[in-house]
Amino acid sequence: MRLEDLPLVHRNYTMPRIGRPDHDVAIVAVDDQEALLRQTQNREMLPFGLMMWESAVVLARSIATRDLVGKRVLDLGCGAGLTAVVAAVGGAHVHAVDYDPLALELCRRNAATNQVTDRIRLDEADWNTWTPEPAYDIVLGADIVYDRDHHDALLRVVTRAVVPGGQFLLADPRRTDTRLFVDKLETTFGQLSAAAFDIDDVMTPGQTVTIELLEGTRPL
Repeated sequence: MRLEDLPLVHRNYTMPRIGRPDHDVAIVAVDDQEALLRQTQNREMLPFGLMMWESAVVLARSIATRDLVGKRVLDLGCGAGLTAVVAAVGGAHVHAVDYDPLALELCRRNAATNQVTDRIRLDEADWNTWTPEPAYDIVLGADIVYDRDHHDALLRVVTRAVVPGGQFLLADPRRTDTRLFVDKLETTFGQLSAAAFDIDDVMTPGQTVTIELLEGTRPL
């Protein structure tokens, strides 16, 4: 399957920046889940990483306000690449990984559109088998803990990847199983801070969804 076969939509996302003008990021992704499922019905791999989820927008807006110059950032389950692109625009060196090669292709296209290809390294990664280098100042995840069967593998990846004093940021729509993952993570990171944000629902115009942004720092 090619990107051209997908019901892609072009959108601009305005990112706030402290002490500087807001910055528009141009992203191509899918926002019609039913159309996506029709187009990918014969595809073995689930296609949901090709959509623009509300958690990614909240996470991107959060990191856009931070000083990322020279930071090493790992974006887990990068999908269409909004968070990876915003981090790169902010001056970070980004390693974006995803299980779906088509999502990585979409992320690559969006990186090129926003002229940050040289700041984003892309790799296909299965959390059950992938072992990251322990080298990242910030690890990002947007709506990545929906399957409790993958919690232990993801916990291993996050715990290894973040350097002492580094941060892990997780944006999540308060899924039922998220607390199970957070409880395990807090044994290493200590208690995570939490903030809630209401954002327009991608699939239901006129409605909002609440996204929780969780953040922890690995002890030195």
